[in-house]
Amino acid sequence: MTAALSRWLSELRMPVYVVDEKRTLVYLNTAMEQWLDIDGEELVGKRCDYAPAGGDELHAGIVSALCPPPTALAGTPTTATIVCPTVKGLTTRQVRYVPLGEDALECEGVIGIVTAQDIDEAELAIRSAASVADN
Repeated sequence: MTAALSRWLSELRMPVYVVDEKRTLVYLNTAMEQWLDIDGEELVGKRCDYAPAGGDELHAGIVSALCPPPTALAGTPTTATIVCPTVKGLTTRQVRYVPLGEDALECEGVIGIVTAQDIDEAELAIRSAASVADN
């Protein structure tokens, strides 16, 4: 990542993170670190798998929660709701995944743009009901 892009992302108020094509967490901005209440360097370099791979339970849970959906890694912009552990407990937020690369066949990773506020239980129930009604 270029220094200018890294500097720009670090100044954003919304939490942002980057996962490469191998599902390795390569970047977290300051807002993301503040939301998770963790030093991003503790997570950078860890592989995002859909099931935690043991080790430090908090770190494994966070990295697992941040794993982009397969559609995003296949190059399709996607929005998903994640439930992520933090030192203060579980938190639910919406994430917009933006694929990186020329086209879907050459997705080099994704940027996850996280909503600035937690989704409360009532709003989550409404979203779930609307999703079921759409299908």
